[in-house]
Amino acid sequence: MIEVMKQYSDYFNLQLHMERLDNPTQEEFWLLWVAEALALGLILKYIPENDMETFQLFDGLSYQWYEDKVIYEGTSRENTKRYYHTDRLLGTTKYTPDGTIIWDPKVKNVLFNDLFEKGDAYFKAQFIDDKWITVFDVKAPKGVNRDSDIPFSFTRKWIWQRYHIYVNKVMCIPPKPKDTGYLYKDVWTPQRYMMTDALRKARTLHYKVIGALDFINKNKL
Repeated sequence: MIEVMKQYSDYFNLQLHMERLDNPTQEEFWLLWVAEALALGLILKYIPENDMETFQLFDGLSYQWYEDKVIYEGTSRENTKRYYHTDRLLGTTKYTPDGTIIWDPKVKNVLFNDLFEKGDAYFKAQFIDDKWITVFDVKAPKGVNRDSDIPFSFTRKWIWQRYHIYVNKVMCIPPKPKDTGYLYKDVWTPQRYMMTDALRKARTLHYKVIGALDFINKNKL
């Protein structure tokens, strides 16, 4: 087992031992893919949400006001004292991406393209501190209700304007065969997902399936 895989051992076991999936989330489907990419050395380092920096997108909106009050009224010490107050109109807005990928440079133009270069790779990456980095957010398929109060399309514009960080939108499983922009269809499908969650039979997939090793061979990685 390569060293980098230790913290992802639960997901790696799902690949090797084909354990049951119990009502998996989109993030868990994503980690099935990440586990294979790490094991194959395509990703050098994976930083999960718990270790990500939280970015402040909006500092809030408030105003200050004051009032003068008489103190010690009716005594020889009677005086007027000014009190200052701050009232908040809008709270701060913060955002934490789901994680960061640090890529092996050899997968440039295969798994990722430079942010400002034309290409057909699924991910966009920025070259920061001599590393190719992809910051991402895992989202439910199109048409699925989301709980977030702030649409992701606004969030990623906000974080770019303030920090010049591009956040990749990752969707794993296409709802319909013709849908595009889905990792499992456009790149490869993890081996574990090819079986149903309960491991009773092969999963019916309505798109052309390619596994990780076939993807590597096809792209001569």
